[in-house]
Amino acid sequence: LHLPTAAAQAQSVADTPLPMIKAERKKLRRRRRADALAEERTLVLLGLAPTPKPKVKLSNLHRVLAQEAIQDPTAIDRQVRNEMIARQSAHEARNQERKLTKEQRKAKKLAKLQAGAEKELVVCVFRATDLNNPKNEFKVRQNAKQLCLTGCYLAHPEYTIVIAEGGPTAMRKYKKVLLRRIDWKAVEPTEVDPDTGDAPDRSQNRCDLVWEGTVLKRAFKEFRGFRCPSDAVAKTRLSQQGVVHYWTAARTFKPSEAIPAGIDD
Repeated sequence: LHLPTAAAQAQSVADTPLPMIKAERKKLRRRRRADALAEERTLVLLGLAPTPKPKVKLSNLHRVLAQEAIQDPTAIDRQVRNEMIARQSAHEARNQERKLTKEQRKAKKLAKLQAGAEKELVVCVFRATDLNNPKNEFKVRQNAKQLCLTGCYLAHPEYTIVIAEGGPTAMRKYKKVLLRRIDWKAVEPTEVDPDTGDAPDRSQNRCDLVWEGTVLKRAFKEFRGFRCPSDAVAKTRLSQQGVVHYWTAARTFKPSEAIPAGIDD
């Protein structure tokens, strides 16, 4: 395995900004809005910007428009309600202008996943007891493609090995799929014999995380699945990418040696 050096790890930690807590984000927002308000007031005092109209609401109607509200309360009430509707409409229009299209949201999500993989490339090796369920096989393959992961799964008669490469965020989501969301003991109706009613016994099926680490570059170009009737076929598949050691680690793996997934709820 190609592990990063201590200097590279230190540089990666130094370049990673610490996430702000909720109180810090609120404080930053208040400071940003206060600076914008101070700049607007300065422009008004210098005569470079018109004086903004008072933001009249039903709650401050008599305080802002004291004399007018007493003289004609019905007209003032109608005017204030119209102004509130206009402000709400303008707010919704601005939000609609900033709203991304379906293609833009997809491109943004894809760019974030690719950027995460460029900073740190994580590899996970899973071992599942059985992947003969077509629905589970589809979930393993489709979620990997949606998360921009590369790798493969090797379906052996005794077990299945899943190798995935990607960014930290994508890998954390993929671990949730394999270790939590997929029901490895499920049996589809199409797998039940219509004549005898027999169904495959998957009561002992499970999926474990064999190994997780970081590498310098990808060993696979895409995510694919293979049926391997023997160890020799599986090793031949992985030897083309130079990662036969993944198969060795999964082959000698015992469920009691499963490492914690490290998934946040």
